[in-house]
Amino acid sequence: MQVNDATTHIRSITKNYNGPLGKKRIAFCNRNYGIAVARFENAWALALNGSFPDAARLSEIGTRAVMGCENIWNKGGPAQKSPLTLYITNVSKILDIIRLLVRKLAP
Repeated sequence: MQVNDATTHIRSITKNYNGPLGKKRIAFCNRNYGIAVARFENAWALALNGSFPDAARLSEIGTRAVMGCENIWNKGGPAQKSPLTLYITNVSKILDIIRLLVRKLAP
């Protein structure tokens, strides 16, 4: 849900970034959050089938995509505060919970 909420937030703030660098950063985040959505959805399906290590691996990939979005705001030009920090923080915390669950549930 956090990743989906962030994707909705990206769509709502796109108009606020109309310069070339802002557009590039928003497009990068939109793409990376799309990757994250797909990975987390697949991870959920795997977890439902008991494939906890595979679910954790896909969750890690999704989280790395989200972290890439956070990092882009400090690259390629003047640093800007990321408009998605809250979502990124929440996804990172959720990944910590997923890791804990996998340790407890995986055979």
